[in-house]
Amino acid sequence: MAGGREELACHLAALKQRSGLSSCSEWGRKSHISSSTLHRYCSGTTVPPDCRTVVGIATACSADDEELVELLAQWRVATGQAALPEIVRPAPESRRSPRPRTFS
Repeated sequence: MAGGREELACHLAALKQRSGLSSCSEWGRKSHISSSTLHRYCSGTTVPPDCRTVVGIATACSADDEELVELLAQWRVATGQAALPEIVRPAPESRRSPRPRTFS
């Protein structure tokens, strides 16, 4: 199993367990995805085909926004898409006093 696929599979399995869902059948009913498909996602046999599927799975497990962002990033890696770019914040500018304006 490829690294990205394995990470996504582990994260999905942990999400299911944390949510308290007792079976893939119950999870399937909540997410509108077959239990066998969910099992394949959690074992890493296959990867969800699109981001809407990942969102549906996460929503069925009451994932928070931060976890959803992480799942989507893992899904992008697992599907061979470019990872989401890191947000680069500019370095804070030095706190110089502005030059006084001179009026003629």
